[in-house]
Amino acid sequence: MDYHAFVVDAGGHVIGRHDLACDNDTEALELAAFLVRDNDIEVWQLGRVVGKLTHEHWPPQQGSAA
Repeated sequence: MDYHAFVVDAGGHVIGRHDLACDNDTEALELAAFLVRDNDIEVWQLGRVVGKLTHEHWPPQQGSAA
């Protein structure tokens, strides 16, 4: 299936697009995770939002073993 990962700036404007060929939503989100840098990423399939990855919360924090 065809997915698109849109790079979104702080003002909410799309500043880039990456086409992703993935089998499912999970795979698309995992692949899009590699694109998160200084901007947020929105993953879409056709007109459906699959998910949003925010650079401020990336990478996800791992729990610490205390």
